[in-house]
This record gives sequence, structure tokens and C-alpha cells, in this order.
Amino acid sequence: MSTRRAHLAAMGLAAAAPFVAASPAAAQPSAAAQPSAAGRSPAGPARRSEAALELTARRTEITLPEVPTLGVTYIALLDLFDDSGEQVGQASTSSFVVELTTEGPIVLGSIVLQLEASQIHYQRIINRFGGYPRESTGAILGGTGEYADATGQVDVVWPDQETVKLSVRLS
Repeated sequence: MSTRRAHLAAMGLAAAAPFVAASPAAAQPSAAAQPSAAGRSPAGPARRSEAALELTARRTEITLPEVPTLGVTYIALLDLFDDSGEQVGQASTSSFVVELTTEGPIVLGSIVLQLEASQIHYQRIINRFGGYPRESTGAILGGTGEYADATGQVDVVWPDQETVKLSVRLS
């Protein structure tokens, strides 16, 4: 577990660099990256459909302090479930507070969804204050295995403090 935490902490130090990846222009693939009629891009395997991967995450651990300060880094660990309630993986987040408001912190997070032998990596900013549900959208930065060429976005809804609904939209 300590190796996993060290890795997440290291990810948090580099989390500010990919802000450009979350911009609308960066999220749009260039014409050269568009799949051909055969469903293959010039540089990689066939692209997945626009169908969303629906997941529910239940938090098992979080290290965010009661009173966060600007720049504080924290992690969260979550179990991932499909629509039938079967556990299909785990998620790890490395986040840090990028702004403090009178209502609470605004947080930049890098998230890894570990699904079987593949991973999806995404990043998002959330307002961690106010009532539930809370909503956010993140940019998929890439992945491994089946998701090595992943792009798209993750729509996120927190119906309560411990549960997160994820709609992973691969493009």
C-alpha cells in the first residue's frame, strides 16, 4: 500500500502540467487522428464506439484534512462497480487544492480507473463544497492495455459523500 501511496503522491506533483489537455481545442482530435472508414486511425488500433462505460465508485479511503489549505495534496481510494453491482476494478485519485473559497476548496485531481488488466487515466477540477449532488467533467488523458489510445471525457456525479457515478465516454 505504501508504494501505491508514493506513486499517487508523485502524480500529484505533476498534475498541473496537463491543464492544456483539458481545453476544448485539445480534446478535439485532429483530422489526421480521425478513424478511417475501416475504423482504424493512422497511428493505432480500431477506435471504440461512443457508448459510455457506466460505473459506480464507492470510496474506501481519503486523506483530505477537515480544514484543507491551499496546495494540500491528498489521495482517495475507491472500489468500482458495474450496473449489476459486481466489482469491476478500483480507482485511485491524487488531488490537490488549487483554490480556497468561503464555501470550501476547489480541487484538481488525477484519477486512474483500474479495470481488469487495463487502465483509464483522466483529470478534472471539482468544487468540493455545497450540497449533493455535485457534478464535474474530466478529460481522458490516455490509458493502458485495451485503453492505450483512450480519449474522451468522464462525466461525474456525486449523489452523496461516499458514492461517485462515472460515465466514461470514449471517443
